[in-house]
Amino acid sequence: MNALFQSNEIVGNIPDSDWLRFGILLLILLTILQTVRLVTRVNRALLLFVFVVGGAGLFASWVHNRNEPSFLTPVVDVVAPWFPAKLRYAEA
Repeated sequence: MNALFQSNEIVGNIPDSDWLRFGILLLILLTILQTVRLVTRVNRALLLFVFVVGGAGLFASWVHNRNEPSFLTPVVDVVAPWFPAKLRYAEA
C-alpha cells in the first residue's frame, strides 16, 4: 500500500505541460493508427506509396538539416553531396 502512495506522489509531481504533451502525442499516434487501418482496407499499394513518400521526405529532411540518427550518418554522408544543404548564416 505504501508503494501505491509513493507512485501517486511521483505522478503528482509531473508538470501539467508534460501531461498535455503526452496527451497530444497519444492522440497523434491513435490518429496515425486509424489512418493506416483505413488505408490498408482501401488499398495496400496506397499504403506502400504513403510510407515511401513519407520516408523519402523524412530522409530528405535529415540530409538537408543534418539531424539524422547517429547510426545513419555514414549513409547520409554518402548521399549528402547530391542533395541541397541548409545554408548557414556564417556562409551567407
